[in-house]
Amino acid sequence: MLTWVSAAVAGAAAGIGGIQFQIDSGASTAQVELCVLGECDSDSSSLTGYMTAVFNCPDAPGEISIEDFEIRVAETISLHLDYGFLGDIFATGEGVAVLHDGPPEPFTPVSGGAFNAPGVDYIKQGRIDYEASGVVCATMQSFGYPCEATFFLEQQPPAAADLPGSVSVQPAQLVLTGTLDILEPLDPNNPDLGTIRITATIRATAPRALIPARCASSRRTVDGEN
Repeated sequence: MLTWVSAAVAGAAAGIGGIQFQIDSGASTAQVELCVLGECDSDSSSLTGYMTAVFNCPDAPGEISIEDFEIRVAETISLHLDYGFLGDIFATGEGVAVLHDGPPEPFTPVSGGAFNAPGVDYIKQGRIDYEASGVVCATMQSFGYPCEATFFLEQQPPAAADLPGSVSVQPAQLVLTGTLDILEPLDPNNPDLGTIRITATIRATAPRALIPARCASSRRTVDGEN
């Protein structure tokens, strides 16, 4: 059995644990795109939430483990899919969020301040309310959907995506950036209907005071052996 012993565990005696970064709403944005029956529209919003990361040495990061995150779209998403004389779909997104799922991610190298955490597990929250009209409404019905309904994002299965980013140590704070780009079927049971894409560009900060007095190395053990 693989057991990841991060700084949060290996350095517990020294008080070393995950560092929580608060998302900077003024510098973090989400682009939400909805595509249905070949037509797309998108809207943007600021972000709120946090990211928690563990470093082998926060004052000079050489490795990072994404421990947790909660990335929330702050505003209502408003979308208009215009099919011309065939009709329209008007949709709104409320409470859209991407949350980390499962245990902390394995450590990944930090080189020149940059990293790429592969296959980060996540789930989604929120709802997409829509109303279709005209021929588009009839087409939705032919797919087995009413002309007015709600898609609940939390009903979609867990998934994974790469999370590239960077970390920098500044005089008063640590800065963590990242980009999470996810593209999934709107309805996993009917992937031909359409897709939802959420692209989150994140800047998050934590006070420099959170850096521990001394660093603990991360290590991976296999069946209890270093």
